[in-house]
Amino acid sequence: MSMYDAHDRRVNDQLSLRVESKLVDLRARDEIDIGSLKDTRPIHRFFFERIVLPQFFHYVGNYRGSAPLANKRIQFGKPPIEGSAPENVADDIDKLKMIINSGIRMIKSSGVSDRTAVRLNYATLAAKVVSFFIRIHPYMDGNGHISRYLAIAILVPLGFTPNEWVIHPRPDVDSYAKGMIEAVKNDNLDELVSFL
Repeated sequence: MSMYDAHDRRVNDQLSLRVESKLVDLRARDEIDIGSLKDTRPIHRFFFERIVLPQFFHYVGNYRGSAPLANKRIQFGKPPIEGSAPENVADDIDKLKMIINSGIRMIKSSGVSDRTAVRLNYATLAAKVVSFFIRIHPYMDGNGHISRYLAIAILVPLGFTPNEWVIHPRPDVDSYAKGMIEAVKNDNLDELVSFL
Protein backbone atom coordinates (compact mmCIF):
# COMPACT_ATOMS: atom_id res chain seq x y z
CA MET A 1 0.00 0.00 0.00
CA SER A 2 1.27 3.46 -0.93
CA MET A 3 1.77 6.04 1.80
CA TYR A 4 -0.09 8.58 -0.35
CA ASP A 5 -3.11 8.46 -2.63
CA ALA A 6 -1.40 8.09 -6.00
CA HIS A 7 -4.75 8.40 -7.80
CA ASP A 8 -5.66 11.79 -6.31
CA ARG A 9 -4.90 14.48 -8.89
CA ARG A 10 -4.33 17.16 -6.23
CA VAL A 11 -1.82 14.95 -4.43
CA ASN A 12 0.02 14.28 -7.70
CA ASP A 13 -0.02 17.98 -8.56
CA GLN A 14 1.43 18.88 -5.17
CA LEU A 15 4.13 16.21 -5.46
CA SER A 16 4.95 17.43 -8.98
CA LEU A 17 5.34 21.01 -7.68
CA ARG A 18 7.62 19.91 -4.85
CA VAL A 19 9.72 17.84 -7.26
CA GLU A 20 9.94 20.75 -9.71
CA SER A 21 11.16 23.09 -6.97
CA LYS A 22 14.01 20.66 -6.22
CA LEU A 23 14.83 20.46 -9.93
CA VAL A 24 15.05 24.26 -10.07
CA ASP A 25 17.51 24.11 -7.16
CA LEU A 26 19.59 21.47 -8.94
CA ARG A 27 19.65 23.40 -12.23
CA ALA A 28 20.93 26.48 -10.37
CA ARG A 29 23.96 24.56 -9.11
CA ASP A 30 27.22 24.20 -10.95
CA GLU A 31 28.42 21.36 -8.74
CA ILE A 32 26.89 18.16 -7.43
CA ASP A 33 25.19 18.60 -4.02
CA ILE A 34 27.03 15.83 -2.21
CA GLY A 35 25.01 16.39 0.97
CA SER A 36 21.67 15.54 -0.65
CA LEU A 37 23.20 12.44 -2.22
CA LYS A 38 24.58 11.15 1.05
CA ASP A 39 21.47 11.73 3.14
CA THR A 40 18.21 11.55 1.21
CA ARG A 41 15.98 11.75 4.28
CA PRO A 42 15.42 15.53 3.99
CA ILE A 43 14.51 15.10 0.30
CA HIS A 44 12.14 12.23 1.13
CA ARG A 45 10.55 14.37 3.84
CA PHE A 46 10.25 17.37 1.49
CA PHE A 47 8.58 15.32 -1.26
CA PHE A 48 6.12 13.41 0.90
CA GLU A 49 5.41 15.13 4.24
CA ARG A 50 2.45 17.17 2.94
CA ILE A 51 0.79 14.39 0.98
CA VAL A 52 1.23 11.33 3.16
CA LEU A 53 -1.84 9.65 4.58
CA PRO A 54 -1.96 10.17 8.38
CA GLN A 55 -1.47 6.50 9.24
CA PHE A 56 1.85 6.50 7.33
CA PHE A 57 3.35 9.76 8.59
CA HIS A 58 6.06 7.83 10.46
CA TYR A 59 7.33 6.56 7.07
CA VAL A 60 8.30 10.06 5.93
CA GLY A 61 12.03 10.77 6.07
CA ASN A 62 12.79 7.62 8.07
CA TYR A 63 14.89 4.70 6.94
CA ARG A 64 13.71 1.20 7.65
CA GLY A 65 15.60 0.02 10.72
CA SER A 66 15.30 3.40 12.45
CA ALA A 67 13.21 3.74 15.61
CA PRO A 68 9.73 4.08 14.05
CA LEU A 69 10.48 1.38 11.46
CA ALA A 70 12.86 -0.86 13.40
CA ASN A 71 11.65 -4.24 12.13
CA LYS A 72 10.08 -3.32 8.79
CA ARG A 73 11.05 -5.62 5.94
CA ILE A 74 10.16 -4.84 2.35
CA GLN A 75 9.88 -6.63 -0.97
CA PHE A 76 9.64 -4.99 -4.36
CA GLY A 77 9.39 -6.01 -8.00
CA LYS A 78 8.06 -9.12 -9.69
CA PRO A 79 9.15 -11.68 -8.78
CA PRO A 80 9.72 -10.07 -5.39
CA ILE A 81 13.20 -8.97 -4.33
CA GLU A 82 13.89 -8.39 -0.65
CA GLY A 83 15.41 -5.01 0.23
CA SER A 84 18.21 -4.85 2.78
CA ALA A 85 17.31 -6.23 6.18
CA PRO A 86 16.20 -3.37 8.45
CA GLU A 87 19.23 -3.83 10.69
CA ASN A 88 21.54 -3.44 7.65
CA VAL A 89 19.98 -0.35 6.05
CA ALA A 90 22.24 2.18 7.84
CA ASP A 91 25.39 0.23 6.95
CA ASP A 92 24.25 -0.17 3.35
CA ILE A 93 23.58 3.58 3.12
CA ASP A 94 27.16 4.12 4.35
CA LYS A 95 28.36 1.85 1.52
CA LEU A 96 26.32 3.93 -0.92
CA LYS A 97 28.06 7.07 0.38
CA MET A 98 31.42 5.41 -0.35
CA ILE A 99 30.28 4.54 -3.89
CA ILE A 100 29.29 8.17 -4.45
CA ASN A 101 32.50 9.62 -2.98
CA SER A 102 34.86 7.26 -4.78
CA GLY A 103 32.92 7.53 -8.05
CA ILE A 104 33.04 11.33 -8.12
CA ARG A 105 36.68 11.35 -7.03
CA MET A 106 37.65 8.86 -9.76
CA ILE A 107 35.82 10.79 -12.48
CA LYS A 108 37.34 14.12 -11.43
CA SER A 109 40.86 12.69 -11.25
CA SER A 110 40.60 10.70 -14.50
CA GLY A 111 41.83 13.55 -16.68
CA VAL A 112 39.07 12.83 -19.22
CA SER A 113 37.91 16.07 -20.82
CA ASP A 114 35.80 14.86 -23.74
CA ARG A 115 32.25 15.93 -22.83
CA THR A 116 30.68 12.72 -24.18
CA ALA A 117 33.08 10.53 -22.18
CA VAL A 118 32.54 12.61 -19.03
CA ARG A 119 28.76 12.32 -19.45
CA LEU A 120 29.07 8.55 -19.87
CA ASN A 121 31.19 8.31 -16.71
CA TYR A 122 28.65 10.30 -14.69
CA ALA A 123 25.71 8.39 -16.20
CA THR A 124 27.44 5.14 -15.20
CA LEU A 125 27.95 6.47 -11.66
CA ALA A 126 24.28 7.58 -11.52
CA ALA A 127 23.13 4.13 -12.69
CA LYS A 128 25.33 2.44 -10.08
CA VAL A 129 23.95 4.71 -7.33
CA VAL A 130 20.33 4.15 -8.43
CA SER A 131 20.78 0.38 -8.61
CA PHE A 132 22.45 0.14 -5.20
CA PHE A 133 19.85 2.45 -3.62
CA ILE A 134 16.96 0.41 -5.03
CA ARG A 135 18.52 -2.81 -3.75
CA ILE A 136 18.67 -1.29 -0.26
CA HIS A 137 15.11 0.04 -0.51
CA PRO A 138 15.67 2.12 2.64
CA TYR A 139 12.17 3.61 2.77
CA MET A 140 8.82 1.92 3.14
CA ASP A 141 7.61 3.91 0.11
CA GLY A 142 9.06 6.49 -2.27
CA ASN A 143 12.28 4.63 -3.11
CA GLY A 144 11.76 5.01 -6.85
CA HIS A 145 11.22 8.77 -6.57
CA ILE A 146 14.34 9.18 -4.45
CA SER A 147 16.46 6.95 -6.70
CA ARG A 148 15.45 9.04 -9.71
CA TYR A 149 16.24 12.20 -7.74
CA LEU A 150 19.73 10.81 -7.04
CA ALA A 151 20.42 10.25 -10.75
CA ILE A 152 19.24 13.74 -11.62
CA ALA A 153 21.19 15.28 -8.71
CA ILE A 154 24.35 13.73 -10.15
CA LEU A 155 23.73 14.69 -13.78
CA VAL A 156 21.84 18.00 -13.92
CA PRO A 157 24.33 20.28 -12.09
CA LEU A 158 26.93 19.20 -14.67
CA GLY A 159 24.68 20.25 -17.53
CA PHE A 160 23.53 16.74 -18.44
CA THR A 161 19.76 16.44 -18.61
CA PRO A 162 18.35 12.94 -18.97
CA ASN A 163 15.77 12.93 -21.75
CA GLU A 164 12.97 10.80 -20.32
CA TRP A 165 14.21 10.36 -16.75
CA VAL A 166 11.71 12.12 -14.49
CA ILE A 167 11.22 11.95 -10.74
CA HIS A 168 7.42 12.07 -10.78
CA PRO A 169 5.59 10.28 -12.18
CA ARG A 170 7.62 7.17 -12.85
CA PRO A 171 8.88 7.12 -16.44
CA ASP A 172 6.39 5.13 -18.48
CA VAL A 173 8.78 3.69 -21.02
CA ASP A 174 10.00 0.15 -21.49
CA SER A 175 13.68 1.11 -21.44
CA TYR A 176 13.33 2.50 -17.89
CA ALA A 177 11.66 -0.66 -16.55
CA LYS A 178 14.03 -2.95 -18.43
CA GLY A 179 17.06 -0.95 -17.29
CA MET A 180 15.99 -1.05 -13.64
CA ILE A 181 15.36 -4.81 -13.76
CA GLU A 182 18.70 -5.50 -15.43
CA ALA A 183 20.56 -3.27 -12.98
CA VAL A 184 18.93 -4.55 -9.79
CA LYS A 185 18.56 -8.25 -10.61
CA ASN A 186 21.54 -8.86 -12.88
CA ASP A 187 24.06 -6.11 -12.02
CA ASN A 188 23.94 -5.05 -15.67
CA LEU A 189 23.98 -1.24 -15.86
CA ASP A 190 24.13 -0.94 -19.67
CA GLU A 191 20.41 -0.45 -20.27
CA LEU A 192 20.08 2.03 -17.41
CA VAL A 193 23.13 4.01 -18.55
CA SER A 194 21.69 4.16 -22.08
CA PHE A 195 18.40 5.44 -20.70
CA LEU A 196 20.17 8.13 -18.68
